[in-house]
Amino acid sequence: MELYLLNRAGRRIAVLSEYNTLAWTTKMTGTRVDVNLPLSVEEVVEQACYLQRDDSDVVAQIFARTSHYGNKTLTLEAFDPIELLRRRVNFWTRSFTGRRETAVVDLVNAALRTAPELGEDIIRRPDLWNEMVDGQASSPGLSELISAQVSWGDCYSEACKLLEGTQIRLMTSFVGGRIVPTLIEGQDRSSRVILSIEDGDLSDVVHSRVDEGVCDTAVVSWNADEIDQVLTVQKNLDVTHGELWVDGSSVANADQSSGSLIAALHEHGKMKLFSQPQEHSLTGVLSQLRFEYGKDYSIGDRIGYRTASLEGTDVITEVEEVFTGGTKTVGVTVGKSYPTIRQIVESRTS
Repeated sequence: MELYLLNRAGRRIAVLSEYNTLAWTTKMTGTRVDVNLPLSVEEVVEQACYLQRDDSDVVAQIFARTSHYGNKTLTLEAFDPIELLRRRVNFWTRSFTGRRETAVVDLVNAALRTAPELGEDIIRRPDLWNEMVDGQASSPGLSELISAQVSWGDCYSEACKLLEGTQIRLMTSFVGGRIVPTLIEGQDRSSRVILSIEDGDLSDVVHSRVDEGVCDTAVVSWNADEIDQVLTVQKNLDVTHGELWVDGSSVANADQSSGSLIAALHEHGKMKLFSQPQEHSLTGVLSQLRFEYGKDYSIGDRIGYRTASLEGTDVITEVEEVFTGGTKTVGVTVGKSYPTIRQIVESRTS
């Protein structure tokens, strides 16, 4: 695979057909790229702002260049420009009631428009960028009706919150020389793409399960005749018990009979309890013989997996492509990846 170097104006200034190693890691929100190059390309790299692959319409913005004069190598680090939205402030609180896609598009575009508070001479939109377009998609996740309140803060994190737990990827495409924010909803390919150790699709497999924070009891509250009421709904779990507070006011209706009210509240509590993420992840190295990344499956797609003791389906949330010595290795994370136990302990003791 060849890499192109682009300058600030988005014009191609060089082709990188030789590199020592390349790791291109794609996630549901964001992409990271690490490249190790011969030091001989140092001069042209100094003029570059973006990396582009020859097999896709994405670019990565270079944010770090390190020259190693001892071993005559040059390393580059880059990210998907969508992460520039981390540096754009949301200037007012927004309340959304409508389609998920519409809410995310409005929020992303708010990060690109000049805010009166900053003054008209402050250009917030990064170079090459276009605004996001509401595609009026009919796919389930993008067209789902939601209600959300977005607090003061940065737009990127709020957009990610609106997409959390869905099969929708937030990314950029490089179209017609412009960077275009894009939402892509994954497909369910689990009936056709089933990765298994037995068939040689998976190696170096690691299965992780984290149940911290998962509750087994929902406490549903509502107000009836100016008196606060509660009921509980339980779920059998073999690990990590706790209580989940559920606001039942949106379900309680004064016109309902007592029996139908209790039934509706119970169902609401059950829905909230059972919609807690059952956090599992499966990571491994993928053979490209039976199923090929980018052709048979991609980020956000739901696929099947089968090991000696596990069988199920889940969403691809991360793919790492490593190119070295003329070979390509593809690593995948199916489900939600987690911090290590050491990272969890350090975060609690720091």
